[in-house]
Amino acid sequence: KPLSSYSLFFRLERSYIYQIVLGNTDNNVPPPEDRFDPDNPTFDYNGPPFPERYRNVILHKHFNLPTDPDELWNGRKRQHRKVDGALPFKELSKIIAKNWKEVGPEVIQYCEAVAEVSKVIYEK
Repeated sequence: KPLSSYSLFFRLERSYIYQIVLGNTDNNVPPPEDRFDPDNPTFDYNGPPFPERYRNVILHKHFNLPTDPDELWNGRKRQHRKVDGALPFKELSKIIAKNWKEVGPEVIQYCEAVAEVSKVIYEK
């Protein structure tokens, strides 16, 4: 199933909150060779302009795919990784929903464009 624009935003914003706001880079940070880097000329990225808000967030190179990248690329489920508990999921969800209503058009346009590409790929 393709990602909706909100699902994509949720992934981006969750990483942003944990890494930038809370300063926690221990959870779910991929190794350097698996990182998303739209500014690197050797990285194969031809999508819409990446929002400035997320420039310093470390993401998996396949963060925009509908499945968990670990499951998709390793052919098996990832091991459960306990989160540090700095922010309960319910509270995190409320913050992300609030941010969705307040975020700028650059982020929403990015999420909508990537979601549309995801939908086209899924329908093939």
